[in-house]
Amino acid sequence: MGKIIPVGLIIDLDGTLLPYSDIPNTKVVNSLRSLAKKNIPIIICSGRMREGVSYYAKLLNLSFPQISDNGAKIFDPINDVVIYEAYIDSNETKKILNQIDFLNKSFFIGQSGKLLHTLENVDFTSITSITIRLSSVLEVEELKDKFSNRLISADVSIGSKNEWYINLTKKGVDKGSGVFNLCKILGFDPKNFVAVGDGLNDISMFKTVGISVAMGQSTKEVKENADLVVGTVDDNGLLDVIKEFFI
Repeated sequence: MGKIIPVGLIIDLDGTLLPYSDIPNTKVVNSLRSLAKKNIPIIICSGRMREGVSYYAKLLNLSFPQISDNGAKIFDPINDVVIYEAYIDSNETKKILNQIDFLNKSFFIGQSGKLLHTLENVDFTSITSITIRLSSVLEVEELKDKFSNRLISADVSIGSKNEWYINLTKKGVDKGSGVFNLCKILGFDPKNFVAVGDGLNDISMFKTVGISVAMGQSTKEVKENADLVVGTVDDNGLLDVIKEFFI
């Protein structure tokens, strides 16, 4: 197989674009804006909800559709229009949210057009993702097994402040499926993209694209599933990727 010449870049947010402060490095921002200005597809693919991804897409002047809700939602950041959504089974949603509420865990609900933090006014038929915030890896393993079943996918991620999350979506929905669906919509081959991430939930998109890159602070498992490893987020590892493939 010949050398892959990437047409676009897919980036995770927490731990890839965003350090602990949630404020991306100015050089990284300017480099990504420069690529976007050349009409190179720059795609954010994050476990964060649409509102969070939209904020950074606008900061970077991105015009191509973006992926949020751990792959369950694709939206146009310019016109603020949802292009694709995958809903969790409503009965499963009710069970999970009642259990989370009973366990007194912090959570976020991605509902069509809304970001919810409580069970008030929830429409159980239009939920794309449920994100649970946890304090330790022990809680993560326990609840991941508890909620994962034939109708639900459970992915683990770490926030920019090293907090743990479980991202619940419809079965078969993850960052990899989000990338695949986006490329299908746009008419791109996902194998012509570079994907950069640092978390366990990034492995599925690593397996979907042609070139996968792990950030320097990633765990051993993430690095083992990547083609390349670059500097940490604090060392602006994303700049290494841009220089290697797009400059």
